[in-house]
Order: sequence, then structure tokens, then C-alpha cells
Amino acid sequence: MIDVATLIVIRRWALREQPSIREILRRTGLARNIVKKCLRSGDEQSSYAKRESSSKLDPFAEKLPTWLALETKKSRKQRRILRQLHTQRQLSVQNNSAKPQPKKEKTQHLSTS
Repeated sequence: MIDVATLIVIRRWALREQPSIREILRRTGLARNIVKKCLRSGDEQSSYAKRESSSKLDPFAEKLPTWLALETKKSRKQRRILRQLHTQRQLSVQNNSAKPQPKKEKTQHLSTS
């Protein structure tokens, strides 16, 4: 598969310098059929659909600027980057949810016999 940047360069060469296909092959190292396909595609703009994926930081997007503002007030050696902040917050959330519930005390019933 050819990337969009290479495709643009090939089209630019074909329009400005008008080299032969063989010359384009020498410059790029691509196969002849790929270069021909790029040149035949004409004015169509190759574009890839933007990927819709969520980030691990999305739940913290509103809090991060506040956290970073607090970090900028610290000395250089005490500052943390976003990844460190996120990791620390994740660990604190996990530790809070992983705490064992206090056990109920067993009460002994006195039986009257």
C-alpha cells in the first residue's frame, strides 16, 4: 500500500517535471503498476476516514488541565507528565475499589438451657 504523501509527490512530479514512468520508478523504488495506478487516478484526493477511537484519558479530560496547572507550580524535578498523572489516578481508583469490606463480627447467641 502506498501512503498519501508518496502519492502526492508522484502526482506533483508528473504535473511539473513530467518524467517518464521509468524515471519515477527509479526515484521511488515502487512497482510500475502502482505508479500507473497513481497517475491514472487523476484528480481524486486520497483520504482516509478519521478513526473514531477513544482514549484512556477521555474520562479525565476535564480534570487534566487542573492537574497540569498544579504541576507547573512545582519545581522541575517534582513535576509529572500526563501519563504519570493518569497512572497514579488509575492506581488510586483501583486501590479504593479493591479495599476489602470490613468483616461483620460474629455474634454469639447465648442460649438459655
